[in-house]
Amino acid sequence: NGVIIVEAFSKKQINNSSGGPKDVLSLYCLEDFLKDFSDLYIEYLSEHKIQLSEGPYHKGFADVIRFKAVRK
Repeated sequence: NGVIIVEAFSKKQINNSSGGPKDVLSLYCLEDFLKDFSDLYIEYLSEHKIQLSEGPYHKGFADVIRFKAVRK
């Protein structure tokens, strides 16, 4: 009866200077979560533009994906 909760930078983050990987292959899209967790019941999956203020290298607008799923 496990639960997984993820907040990850989306592929759109590559255009921002607020942190995260600089290689688009290390970023995610909604389809990645649908494919990679297809055996789970997805309770929440959404992409957001948020404001970061988490230190000198994580400031400004960021594009993230938020995900929550449970075992079926």
